[in-house]
Amino acid sequence: MTLSLPSEELDAVLKRILYQNTVDVHDGWDTINVHFLENILNIHIRIRRKRLPYLYKTSSLSPPIHERVTVIIKTFERYEQVNKLMDSVNKFYPDMTMIIADDSVHFQKIDKKNVLQYRMPLQAGWFAGKNLLVSQVATEFLLWADDDFVFNGKTKIELFMEKLDNVDLSADLVAGYVGAQKGCGSCLEVGRDKEGPCVTVNKRCTRGPVKGYPQCVHVDRTLNFFLARTQALQETGHDPHFQHIGHTELFLDVYHNLRCICCSDVEVDHVHGTASAFYNKNRNISGKALQDHNTYVAFKYATKCLEYI
Repeated sequence: MTLSLPSEELDAVLKRILYQNTVDVHDGWDTINVHFLENILNIHIRIRRKRLPYLYKTSSLSPPIHERVTVIIKTFERYEQVNKLMDSVNKFYPDMTMIIADDSVHFQKIDKKNVLQYRMPLQAGWFAGKNLLVSQVATEFLLWADDDFVFNGKTKIELFMEKLDNVDLSADLVAGYVGAQKGCGSCLEVGRDKEGPCVTVNKRCTRGPVKGYPQCVHVDRTLNFFLARTQALQETGHDPHFQHIGHTELFLDVYHNLRCICCSDVEVDHVHGTASAFYNKNRNISGKALQDHNTYVAFKYATKCLEYI
């Protein structure tokens, strides 16, 4: 298109255009048509409400790490393991708050430095515990750790924070390596055929390297050891229907908006320990309970299958 006016005069005219939508739209598009002499100029407008700032109170502009990060742990009938985890956190981060959600039947009160223990209804479940934990975090970031993890010299939370503080990355969650596993992320691939959609968890897939961090890759799903923006997970929530199984399901819930990366420069040990027969009986599901879980997953995500490769 060629306009007959000099660009300076055209800019002056366009600067006087004021757009105001007459229909309440929170997130959408509109197009206005500007008729100028014998020309028509189409201007596409994105309508989106601006997010208000969400600030976290700290003691200074450069606060210590324990004022920015809270460790959250869901536990059930594994006090030997969770005590090892808490001791390791206090060893490397002696001032960091830990929040524990505990729905054990044989409840034991935990009395350790910087630990807040919440006793839940008996066997309330995995995601109900996660909801409780996330709701109680008052710091900018939360670190998720399973109750049988143990911090070591390579568990450097500061390296996680470096990525989340980098505004150019715009990441919401950064995960690390767990135990002897090599890799910490995978892709969620949504396919469709005549019978309906199917979600595949491809553990050999990534979404490409992270610019400036050759040790990191973009992913859709991570392991259960990650640092995340508290606000992002508080907005998402965790479906309490998932009582015994619920990992991939979280990442399906945030597939559309949570930006995840996986990095090899932060590690945590995975020390399974000895589980009681009572734990094994109540933690693992099979038969009808597993069938009911799979049926609910298929219903919730309107998919015919969830498979892993």
